[in-house]
Amino acid sequence: MSETNNETDNVMQLLQSSQLESIELGLVLADLLQIDTTKFKEDIEIAFSLISDNQEILISEKIWKVKTQKRLNLSGYNLTFIPPPIKYFTDITSLYAEKNQLTYLPAEFGSLTKLETLYAPTNQLTTLPPEIGHLKYLYHIDLQNNQLTSIPLQIIDCTNLTKLWLEDNLLSTFPEEVSKLNNLEVLNLGKNLLREIPIGITQIIQLKELHLHHNLLAVILKELFNLTNLITLSLDQNQINYIPTDIGKLTQLVTLHIDRNLIGSIPAEIGLLKRLETLDINSNQLTSLPLQIGKLTNLKHLAVDNNYLHSIPSSIGNLKSLTVFYLQANHLTSLPPEIANLTNLSFLSLEDNPISNSEKEKIKTWLPNCKINFE
Repeated sequence: MSETNNETDNVMQLLQSSQLESIELGLVLADLLQIDTTKFKEDIEIAFSLISDNQEILISEKIWKVKTQKRLNLSGYNLTFIPPPIKYFTDITSLYAEKNQLTYLPAEFGSLTKLETLYAPTNQLTTLPPEIGHLKYLYHIDLQNNQLTSIPLQIIDCTNLTKLWLEDNLLSTFPEEVSKLNNLEVLNLGKNLLREIPIGITQIIQLKELHLHHNLLAVILKELFNLTNLITLSLDQNQINYIPTDIGKLTQLVTLHIDRNLIGSIPAEIGLLKRLETLDINSNQLTSLPLQIGKLTNLKHLAVDNNYLHSIPSSIGNLKSLTVFYLQANHLTSLPPEIANLTNLSFLSLEDNPISNSEKEKIKTWLPNCKINFE
């Protein structure tokens, strides 16, 4: 049987396979081999390597030369590599390669000069090719849940980058030169091995979301508070024992996660965060809350559970937007009467506190429309 006939048989096998999730691949191949495809759907995502009966179907370089696709989906095919013929897909703007076994991206990847989105989480990538710097239109990179140990300096040449997701990797350092990414708005470096906040990050003034949770951080750099456009800041699950007073500079913050650290107190300047809606500071070593917490009048979610609180300030009654309040696992024996002002409160957790039955009845009276967990 000739090579062309073999290729035709493979195409027909793909088109008829129940495992074929991307019919458009079959359409592309069939078109190149002049196979009638009138019975197949159009406009389905394209993939160029499929697994049939656990065997990779090899396609000649002739068939790889497809230049008209905008979206290339290679997700979930157990690929161990992306072959060099990827270079022929010069018109694609989105590449999806989630849930494979990729350990690297080929240098030819740099030929995808129109690429805007790179989505390849849940692989085994250990590094990125320097050629990534050729991708001037790239604005969204998602490489979560890989094994990256470093990021090439050439990433700073991706000047249109706005979202960079690198959560759950093995990064212990990060290029200082990232400060040159003037359009970056979202940076996720959670679940890595960072022992200090990379100084370059503190110079990306336009950042709106910064995720540094689940690292090995012990200190919050003062320079971090130069990021006055931040809306979301995640520093939870580190080894931080102190919140600097400069936290008050982050006046645009809406969400602050700083739970599961070693923090002993909250500075009064927390009261300057007037836009804050979510504050998670549970599982620390707090013995009190500042009176200024009552200035957070937009707060909807407050978690201070699993600390060492003996009392709650009366100013808590000013938080009239509060809907969820976690106070379990502290040393509370009572709550201030001002808690009754929280008419929007729908859930209050008070488990594992030494509150007497008479105090529990008072709290129930103060908050008749709130679900309260005492046990």
